[in-house]
Amino acid sequence: MNTVAPKKESIKKKRGEVQRLLELMEFLGLDYAGLAEKTEVSIRTIQNCVWSDTEIGAQLLRALHLKLGVSMDWIVSGSGSMFYRNDEPTADYAEDSRAVRMIRFIKTWMRESDNDEKAWLETQFKFAVPQYQQFLLKGHIVNEQ
Repeated sequence: MNTVAPKKESIKKKRGEVQRLLELMEFLGLDYAGLAEKTEVSIRTIQNCVWSDTEIGAQLLRALHLKLGVSMDWIVSGSGSMFYRNDEPTADYAEDSRAVRMIRFIKTWMRESDNDEKAWLETQFKFAVPQYQQFLLKGHIVNEQ
């Protein structure tokens, strides 16, 4: 199995998200196996994304953000810095107690559920809330009180 990091020249030939994933791997000094280990996403998933030059899936996006602190804005659009900073402003909805309760529920669910339950909840949001994809892409985090 080839787990060697892609050559530098291959970074320029890929679509935006994949290009930034390769840049991240290079920056962190990780090959596919190293990234898989740190994110707990299968090496095959990561390789398929890079080799087929497809959009990065939600599972890998979440893992990059939660496990490595990668900014969702940066990985998806290229804007901002590579890593999320704790001093970034909180989301507009931080003052809405209903939104805060929902976010806390989701954080707890994601922390305590197995992968099947997490996938089920994500599917429910995708069908029930059209803005869910935008929420994921923005990477909003509300500080728990």
